[in-house]
Amino acid sequence: ATLALLAFAMLIVSLDQYIVVVALPEIGRDLGYSAQTLQSVISAYTVAFSGFLLFGGRAADLLGRRRTFVSGLACYAGASLAGGLATTAPGLLAARAAQGFGGALVFPATLSLVNTTFAEGHARNQALAVWSGAGAAGLVVGVLSGGVLTQAFGWKSVFFVNVPLAGAALLFALTLIATDRERETNPHFNLPGALAATAGVTLLVFALVQGPAAGWGSPAIVTSIAVGLLSIAAFVLFERASLDPLVPSRLLANRCLRAAVAIAFLFSASFGSVLYFLSIYFQDVRGYHALDTGLGFLLPTVVVVTGSALAGHMATRLGLKLTMVAALTIGAAGAAAIGLT
Repeated sequence: ATLALLAFAMLIVSLDQYIVVVALPEIGRDLGYSAQTLQSVISAYTVAFSGFLLFGGRAADLLGRRRTFVSGLACYAGASLAGGLATTAPGLLAARAAQGFGGALVFPATLSLVNTTFAEGHARNQALAVWSGAGAAGLVVGVLSGGVLTQAFGWKSVFFVNVPLAGAALLFALTLIATDRERETNPHFNLPGALAATAGVTLLVFALVQGPAAGWGSPAIVTSIAVGLLSIAAFVLFERASLDPLVPSRLLANRCLRAAVAIAFLFSASFGSVLYFLSIYFQDVRGYHALDTGLGFLLPTVVVVTGSALAGHMATRLGLKLTMVAALTIGAAGAAAIGLT
């Protein structure tokens, strides 16, 4: 039951990154986004999520996994309600950023709970396969359900649907997950570091989005790039001065972790971004309706769920390295096929 809850929570967090994708054209028309700024509806969530993810992991360590998990779900539900009620572009972006912050609390708490609940070996491999499979499936299920909801009830429904989902997960969390043990009385958070990292990523993304329209040499773009790089440098300084850094230097010395981060980055840059572009392509180029676009992602959903179900068995039987190489080879072939289609 606990694994089902953690997988469900992971599906919610992952789902909401892309449930709005199919609704983007309608959101753009209703709230007045331009072709360049429309993707900010996606990046507002992703930037806040990535910027505060380290902070969320540290919160789970110091304040407790259950507290962090429940707090993240509550924030997520409230932000989703605000997104559905938004009537302006800035209001919607603020709600999306708040959703990202809630997700940054939920994600590391669920991963930590999986690793501490199941014993190392086959049981944990299977649990991680279910957990990660729910997250991977959420990306595509989000696009599918987003098409159905947008076609039937309009774009606001893709936000409202998260309120009962997150609320149900919150109630089950209070019932199924054991109360946290007492933690440190004076926990240390590198909040300046988290804010500096988020500001740096946000400004650099803003420059990349607005650069083609405003001109790469315009004052706003040059200033955003400069301040963004300074914020990243400030993050490094805050980390060195902090008693409890978000990224301890010993972690960066781990070769396996560096490789895992690089693989995760490249996977997200390929699989994660293609859903956005395909959704826009289906609707703006091919003329699909929102429901047709959602149904177009039905086959990938089945493949993702099937592959995730097999991943745990493969990792146990063949080892992590061989499983990873095989998976990435298949993914590369699929990416090439999309490019040639």
